[in-house]
Amino acid sequence: MATGPSEAPFDPRHRSRTLVDGPGRAAARSYFRSVGISREDLAKPLVMVAHEWIGTMPCNFSQRALAQQVMAGIRAAQEAGLAIKLNAVALKGVNEDEIPEMVRFAHGQGMDLTLIETMPLGDIDGDRTDQYLPLSLVRARRR
Repeated sequence: MATGPSEAPFDPRHRSRTLVDGPGRAAARSYFRSVGISREDLAKPLVMVAHEWIGTMPCNFSQRALAQQVMAGIRAAQEAGLAIKLNAVALKGVNEDEIPEMVRFAHGQGMDLTLIETMPLGDIDGDRTDQYLPLSLVRARRR
């Protein structure tokens, strides 16, 4: 069977490379390292899920199938014995009330959960200091 240009081997890091590889992505690598992601982890394919689907919002309905596929992939990875680590940005007034449920979900599924403080990098629109939620406060509330 001939191998043409469209049949090149799949690179599982093809999207991860645009996020963390090269001199222009030093700030992104630095951020990931600051929240505990090792160099070895950054060399692996990164899987990130940003999902806001809810059934009552038709504008987001198309994301439901994608979210279900992602969750199926996560379950398959667990069944294959892979450790799953979830990362979530803790935002005051946005998701701080959901953090206890995130912890229960992750730990109930045998997953690790890392909470990340908001840290604007580079040019961003607007001031996000009002969303800053210190993780020391999150830890104190869990006691």
